[in-house]
Parts: sequence; structure tokens; C-alpha cells
Amino acid sequence: MLIEAVLVGIVGSTLGLLAGIGLGLAGSAALTSLIGAQLPGAGITVSATPVILAYVVGILVTVVSAFVPAIRASSVPPLAAMREVSRPDKPLRVLTIVGLVFALPGIGLLVLGLVGSSLTPLLFGALLTFLGVVIISPLLTKPLAGLIGRAVGWGMSGRLGVRNALRNPRRTAVTAAALMIGVTLVSGASVLGESFTRTINETINATVGAEVIVQTNTTAGPPGEVGFPDRATDQVRELSGVDQVVPLYISLDARVDGGTPPFGGTFAMDDLSVARDMFAMKTVEGDLRTLQPGEFVTDQNTFEARGWQVGQSIPIQLDKGGEQQYRLIGVYESTPIWTDTLMLPKQAVANFAGPLALQAYVSLDDGASTDTVVADIERVMADYPLVTVGDRSALLDQFNSFIDIALGIIYVLLGVAILIALLGILNTLLLSIFERTRELGLLRAVGLNRGGVMRMVGTESVVMAVFGCLLGIIVGVGLGAALSAALIERDFLTVVAIPWVSLIVFVVIAVFAGVLAALWPAWRAARLNVLQAIAYE
Repeated sequence: MLIEAVLVGIVGSTLGLLAGIGLGLAGSAALTSLIGAQLPGAGITVSATPVILAYVVGILVTVVSAFVPAIRASSVPPLAAMREVSRPDKPLRVLTIVGLVFALPGIGLLVLGLVGSSLTPLLFGALLTFLGVVIISPLLTKPLAGLIGRAVGWGMSGRLGVRNALRNPRRTAVTAAALMIGVTLVSGASVLGESFTRTINETINATVGAEVIVQTNTTAGPPGEVGFPDRATDQVRELSGVDQVVPLYISLDARVDGGTPPFGGTFAMDDLSVARDMFAMKTVEGDLRTLQPGEFVTDQNTFEARGWQVGQSIPIQLDKGGEQQYRLIGVYESTPIWTDTLMLPKQAVANFAGPLALQAYVSLDDGASTDTVVADIERVMADYPLVTVGDRSALLDQFNSFIDIALGIIYVLLGVAILIALLGILNTLLLSIFERTRELGLLRAVGLNRGGVMRMVGTESVVMAVFGCLLGIIVGVGLGAALSAALIERDFLTVVAIPWVSLIVFVVIAVFAGVLAALWPAWRAARLNVLQAIAYE
């Protein structure tokens, strides 16, 4: 059986590698057509790394997957193999114990991470809890799949389909595992994405006092090397209707106190007192006044995590100029947009990667027209093609677009998981029909027509698909909510939001996936010859 697994792994890896090369070539052609120019080095280019990974991972995963079935197959008594003997499914006691060994410590680590606001035990707890649920999923098959069966098991054919799904809990759980894993990932990511979206909307609307935002697209270069110069900022200040302007300069590679760069970034601005009022920054310790050369302020999370004291001198190494000492004069309250950040004086820009500002926040005089000021600022920024000007909603759209891109990638993974789940359900149903050939013949003989057989197989498939989907949603939402709660304690989020509409869509997709996976097996089951099926041995 292990030799068979190696052969299957080789064939599958080869087909997957060829399919990947084809997709890469198609994507390159599509991108070339989209931009209207030939990509440099276009054509089929396959390095040794993906080839080696394809075969190593493909064969290894296949052999590991076949290991337990190989052991079970080798334990079948020879006499039992030569006779038509029914081998009842083994009790789930051992499987349940093993699952609890993973799940209970995982839940404990989740609680520890939530209480202590620590992400490390929380992430390990999430992993152990997920593995535990996967292992004990056969135990959950009868209660959860039985509940699903009450909703979809209409008529005699439906009830028979539900009983078939509950007949072997192990096989039903294993078949639904692929879909469960994908839905767990997507559900957890959806909870995080929805929580971030609501947090950003609430935070920006509540704390950002700027009606117009100037932003730079950094795809063409790093902050400081792309953006707009000080003379453009001065021209914006002189426009009619403009009250205050806060330009932001950012360094992404600043090394603070010999450690890693702050996750939120190291900023510089010309007048912290104006920024304090525009962003509703609350003083925790020290003073948030205009910064002098060699001074800086930071948020409360960074202040407490690094163990600093107000008045302490901290070594900061910017993009150039070497390490310099900066004295901490104040601490501001952490918010989702100002956490793990440092604020330096304008003079520090000389040591940034470049002198250009990345953003500018503009507050308007009372009664000033936002549209008119936006048009005036766009004329000022016309010489800087990477710079865009918009109202507060444009800033929200920018933040939300990052979340949408991340969720889009996760949804692609869901599509892959659904495809794998379809193949697994289809394979299980075909095997089940082969094993129950005589049973299907007897059902047809006592009056179950072809349509009834198809409904029975379809119901069994839907039960397995929805079972995997619901189990994935339960685990994914729980883990996503736990991680969101931990991020609230660290001021990255302000709310835990559940995307109910998306979750309902996942269930609907699972129902359609179940129906689709059942089409071929149901057709084959319905086309069995009654007399041949009854006489089948």
C-alpha cells in the first residue's frame, strides 16, 4: 500500500506541476494582454525549486496519508478477508481521548492568551484546539449531522440518505475534513477582516479631524523616495478654505533601541501639537508639544512593552546617518491607527530614506467646501502622479482595500478547499455505492424508483458537505473571535464583528457543492440493474 501511495504521489505531483506551469503561463499571457506590453523574460521559466518541492511534498503527503490505512489493511485476518464478513466500525473511545489530549490544552492556552493578552499562547492554543476538533469530529458526526439531516432529509429517500451518512461516522468526518479545514480558515479570516473593517471605520470617523487626505501610492518606490515635497505642502497651506495641514513622513526601517522596527512605523511631522488636536491624541504621560531636535514621543503599548521611562534617552538608527540618541518626552494613548509607533521631529527627515512626505491631513475652515478644496489641492499635486487627493472616505477605502485583498486570497483558498472536498465526497459516494450494490438492488426491488435513489445519494452528499461547513464555521468563528479579542487588548481592534452574511453564503455554497458532488454517483446508483444488483457478490 505504501508503494501504491508513492506511485500515486508521483503521478499526482507530475500532474500538479504541469497544471501549475500551465496556470503560470496563462497568468503571464493575461497580464501581458492587460498591460499591453511584453513582460521581461516572458515565456515558460521553471526553476528547480518548484519541481523539487512538488515531488517532495506530493509524495511525502501521500505516503503519510496512506500510513494509517496501510496499518489497518495489514491487520485484516486472512480468513476474514476470504469471506464476506461485516467488520463493524470500531468504537470512538480512543479517537476521542486523543482528540481531547489536543483540544483541552489548546483551550487552556486560548484562555491564557486572552487573560494575559499574549498572542503566542493564543496562536498555539488555536492550533491545538483545531487539531483536537479535527480528531474528535467523528464523535460530532451523529449529533451535528443528525441535526442537519432533519433539515434536508425529506421523505423516505431523504431519511435513507441521512442514515447512510450516519452509518460510518469516521468516513463521514474524514470526507468532510477538507471542507472543514478550508471553511475554518476562511471563517476565522472573515471575522478578523470584518472586525478590522469596523474598527477602522469607527476609529477614523471618531479620531481623524481632517476632511481631506493626500496619499501616495508606494508601489513605485519606498516612502521618502516617492511622495510630495515641502513646497507642495506650503502651497496647500495657502489655499483658501484650508485651516491646518499635517504632513507625515515615514521610515519603515528605523531600528529602535537595538531591536526591530516598530510595526506601525516611525513618523516625523513638523508640529506635533497640531497633529495631537487633529488626531484626538490623548496624553498618557509627559507632554505632547512641538518636538525639538533629539526628542520623540510614542504610544502607550510601545512605552509599556519596551519598559521605557519619560525623560529616558533611546538610541534610534534611521535609514541613514547612523545611530542617534532621542529623548522620550511624552506618551499618547494607543489606538488602532496609532499603536507600535514613534513620532520624531521634522529634523529627523534628513536621515530618512528620502525627504518626501507620504501623506498629508488637511482640516478645513468652517463653511469651506470639501469638493472645492480637493480640486484646488489636486491642481497643486498635479506634478506628482503617484499622489492622490480625496475626502475621508478615500482613506477608509484605502484601508479597506488592503483587507479586501487579503480576504480575496483567503476566498481563493476556500475555492481550492471546495474543489478538494468535491472530489473527496464524490470518491466516498462512488465507493459507498460499490459496497452497497446489493442493498441498492433490494431498495429498487421493494419500490424505490430511480429518482428516489438519486435523492437518497444527493441527501447523503449534502449532509456530509454541510456538516464539514458548519463544523468549520463553528471552529473558525470561535478562533477568529478569540484572536480578535486578544487584538482588542493590544489596541489593534475595538470590536469583534461576525460577518453573518458571509457565513450564510458559505453554507449555501456547501449545499450546492454537495449536490454537485452527488450528480455522478447518484446517476450511477440509479442506473444499476436491479436483478444484477441483487445477485451481486
